[in-house]
Amino acid sequence: MVDIRIEVDVNGDVTRVTTMGQADPNRIIAVFSAPEYGRTSRIVWDYRAASLSDLGQDKLTEIARAVNEIDRPLNTRGLVFVVRTEDARLLMKLYTEISQHQFGRDIQYHITTDIDDARRWLDEHAPAIGSAKQTGRRTG
Repeated sequence: MVDIRIEVDVNGDVTRVTTMGQADPNRIIAVFSAPEYGRTSRIVWDYRAASLSDLGQDKLTEIARAVNEIDRPLNTRGLVFVVRTEDARLLMKLYTEISQHQFGRDIQYHITTDIDDARRWLDEHAPAIGSAKQTGRRTG
């Protein structure tokens, strides 16, 4: 079972997607179609409470392909993956390589185990573009 939460802070120009439980590629792909997703230019995928054991190269390619085929523009300037383990870091590194080299996604990526480091990195490499309201949604 997976629980995915999407929190959007338009003022802070950041979307945080928190995944808990067994990460499911289909549920991850469904996030890209959620109305909340893509409203900010900075995104944090927090996988610290998730198991990524079902995500191999084929599933990561499937996710990257789905992002590439989104039918609306995603203006992502910076994306951070927050993970718990070295194995998870390597999986996310593989995802970034697939995304960039197979699908031409030109986004700055960062992978960390620390949510505070994620925020610092976003502020330094993709400063916020301010706006006006917050929303939150829980899926699952």
